[in-house]
Amino acid sequence: MGEEGTGYVAEDGDITYIVTGATFSIVKNAKTISEEQVIYVCSQFSEKICQQR
Repeated sequence: MGEEGTGYVAEDGDITYIVTGATFSIVKNAKTISEEQVIYVCSQFSEKICQQR
């Protein structure tokens, strides 16, 4: 997993998971196979908010 600009990228074989403040994408062999809008982000920086939900 690595941080890229304003999001995160994780790779598992030929599948790449990309999370930004706006979208969560799954890419396989350089082709987007799924993309969803991010509606709630829970991170170490918002721990108190995450525990309340």
